[in-house]
Amino acid sequence: ATGARDRSTISAIQEKLEDRRHWIRADTVEALVAAGDRFVEPLGRLLDASSPRTRAGATTALGRLGRLGLNEFARLGEDPDPRVRGAAARYLSGLGKPAVPLIVSLLSDPEPAVAVEATRALRSNHEDPDVAIPGLIQALSRVGVGWSAAGALASYGVEARRAVPWIIQAYPLGPTERFGWDDATEEALKHIGPPREDDGPFLEAC
Repeated sequence: ATGARDRSTISAIQEKLEDRRHWIRADTVEALVAAGDRFVEPLGRLLDASSPRTRAGATTALGRLGRLGLNEFARLGEDPDPRVRGAAARYLSGLGKPAVPLIVSLLSDPEPAVAVEATRALRSNHEDPDVAIPGLIQALSRVGVGWSAAGALASYGVEARRAVPWIIQAYPLGPTERFGWDDATEEALKHIGPPREDDGPFLEAC
């Protein structure tokens, strides 16, 4: 009887997480998180579901509950669907310093939206700047990602001063006719501070 009840619970959750309507999936995740640990086991089984929507929903719920370990996140970060990888990147930030190398690896994900989630994770997880900052510097040149990488670097304050020349190279100072995130340098410098004196030759070459 217990086994049948468990299968029924898993089936009911899966049906909601597979729904084509975003608000149904979002409300389901909220309800699962509100229930606490009650549904952790069935959600864990759904990480291997055939539906990407279900895997992404289960990853989101378990990530918000803090019930995913680094090894599970690493596996989910290699999922064939970007929705799952993005959810993994989003909630990795809560695992502190051990998670930083994995988050940095997701900065080079082929799907820009996943890389942006990784920059957001590094914006809140400052536990290993020596690893995070070089990764974010490399991400500055990615179309659709660089603006978010610049914002993440700004969140490190003076620790990210080594990144200033690269931010300026990606988002030159001064007037521009382009529409978008061209003020990323101005915003970053407010938090990071001006370049160092020994950055001068690099800046002259930009």
